[in-house]
Amino acid sequence: MGAIKDVVDLATQLSESVQDRKFASDLMKIIQLINTIQSEQASLTESNIELMTENSKLKQSITALESDITKLEQQISGLQNPTSNISSDISEEENKILLFLAKNKHITADQVSHSTSLDLTRTEYWLGKLSKEKKVSRSLRINAPALWNIGQSGREYLIVNNFI
Repeated sequence: MGAIKDVVDLATQLSESVQDRKFASDLMKIIQLINTIQSEQASLTESNIELMTENSKLKQSITALESDITKLEQQISGLQNPTSNISSDISEEENKILLFLAKNKHITADQVSHSTSLDLTRTEYWLGKLSKEKKVSRSLRINAPALWNIGQSGREYLIVNNFI
């Protein structure tokens, strides 16, 4: 824009120093055209700034809407698969125990240990953990070992995760 101003200044100086009126008239037209160009350039710059601001706001809106869409898709998925909240993050040993109990009822920890080839102490640990999660239940008997059964939550876990 500085170069245009220099041209305008030179044209103004020429128009003042020239004796010929026609030449001065032509120079005045040039000055008017340059002023018009400067005005149009300023207007275009303002429009460009407004468009960049609007573009930035639209990008922010798009980002917010995409986030909302993701949240809604997750909610829809949760509504369509309400059993997907069941954790599949249990150990292989727990899976073995649950599968064995699903096929057998009223089993002692020793029988579970023997049939699943797990150490008795580990078996008792896993049975206690599964009991807290209500995946298995135990029946206490007088002067006899407790009997273990799979619970509803355990069955649901096996079915939802396609183990049975």
